[in-house]
Amino acid sequence: GSGAADAEGSDKEESHLKRTEQITHLYDILLQYARDIADLPGGEEDDEFDAEARAHLLRVDSLRCYYIGCLYAINKKFIEARAVYDHAISLAVQAADELNACEVDEEFVDSMVALEREITGAKCRVEADTYLASLLGDASKEGTSSRRSLLQRINDFDGGEPGNPLLAHVPPQLESLSVKPSFLDVVKDSIEKDIEKTATEVDASQASGKGLLGWLRG
Repeated sequence: GSGAADAEGSDKEESHLKRTEQITHLYDILLQYARDIADLPGGEEDDEFDAEARAHLLRVDSLRCYYIGCLYAINKKFIEARAVYDHAISLAVQAADELNACEVDEEFVDSMVALEREITGAKCRVEADTYLASLLGDASKEGTSSRRSLLQRINDFDGGEPGNPLLAHVPPQLESLSVKPSFLDVVKDSIEKDIEKTATEVDASQASGKGLLGWLRG
């Protein structure tokens, strides 16, 4: 039935997430090894070795960033995924250029070119998911007051309502501002001191036998 299909789909998503996490962790380890190799003493004296080590460092880092972006996408954090994918593409392009300059095996260069295409495709899927999520979010809202202005959706893949995009709320919507805790602490201390001072004065007045009426009578 539909329940079994949903359970199977959930299991596949969980398995995909765990596998992606494991691959990301593996590239974390490989990146540390690549850094250690690039930082070997005397490496800077051998220009060819140093250049190749730095190129492979970029190659591993681009792969790591790609899988980090995948993790964000799986968890539906599309804005973060898109930003990491952009960085991964930049690293892959740079790695391909430097690997090609080092005259290493063409397989490494080709892998970076293929990775760039793969990341570009993943980025397009994330942008589509962002747009679909914004449509679903708008469909669940009611009334003009719930529509987001241009400033509120400036970082989202959201062009607003077709034919009637909301540029700004008129009058502007009220937004709550959090008060600084330090200000509340000062007020609290002041009130406590006033209460303590008043209580001391009352106690002293009662001890001397002078209440409010006694003071009025002189």
